[in-house]
Amino acid sequence: MGTRTKHCDVENELMRTDGVRRLIINADDLGFTSGVNPAIVEAYTQGIVTSSTLMANGPAFAQAATLAKTVPSLSVGCHVVLIDGAPLLPARRIPSLAARNSIPMFHAGLKSFAACALVGRIDDDEITAEAAAQIRRVQEAGIRVTHFDTHKHTHLFPKILRPLLRAARICGVKALRNPFGPRFPFQPVQLLKRPNLWTRYAEVRFLSPLARYFREAVSREGFVAPDGTLGIEVTGALDESLFRAIAAKHPERHMGIRVPSWLQRRRSARRKYATQGIPGNRAVYAFVSFHTFVFATVLRHSIASEK
Repeated sequence: MGTRTKHCDVENELMRTDGVRRLIINADDLGFTSGVNPAIVEAYTQGIVTSSTLMANGPAFAQAATLAKTVPSLSVGCHVVLIDGAPLLPARRIPSLAARNSIPMFHAGLKSFAACALVGRIDDDEITAEAAAQIRRVQEAGIRVTHFDTHKHTHLFPKILRPLLRAARICGVKALRNPFGPRFPFQPVQLLKRPNLWTRYAEVRFLSPLARYFREAVSREGFVAPDGTLGIEVTGALDESLFRAIAAKHPERHMGIRVPSWLQRRRSARRKYATQGIPGNRAVYAFVSFHTFVFATVLRHSIASEK
């Protein structure tokens, strides 16, 4: 990873690292629980995480906002949630997104949400309103929102991306995650050895034609985004061996990842993950939701709290 930048401005960062290929490791779900929050902060201070995205409707949002202010050099974005949670706006204002139950909740899980998005059953204005409300809540907590992404990568659908870009522009946010990755993020042998990844890999590949629209829309609307994401196919299954496989497959991205000393001792991993960066024509960013180490840290915090 090299020396951690202290500058949180995304556009200036892109300019500053022009000609250097970099990997950004983004920890999603800041604000999800009181265990995740300190884990992400520790993963940042130990040199693993370089940025994070905060859930404005997360159960532990207040704690997360407070902790984020203790590490002002951590780049914090908004993790926009449109499924698997509760909206910030009243359900009557966003009926295509949320059910009007005693406790308002988003309608769908990922598969049904994807079906609705593909056939245009979700209202653009409702997405813009709810996303803007979430971004503004993070901003009103005193946090400068540097970028945004979405829970379960829902912004890979064009119908969802357009209103999200509109919401981000309204809130002054100009950068977002590119949810698409390379065709083969690791050697095929790794996939063959892990049948649990086959369905996920097939789903990601099925949606890959949408990548062209994403790039065109982001460029046309004047936003900035990384070249892609490494690790989408292994969400929920990323471990040390898979991370090594991804790093080995993409040596042109500068991947100096320092494992915390306590994790080194536990896993006998006493050397850094590192590959040599190769100069390029422009900065190349890739966001990785590095849940394995973050949740290992959560476990450590949980064990400590029980003693």
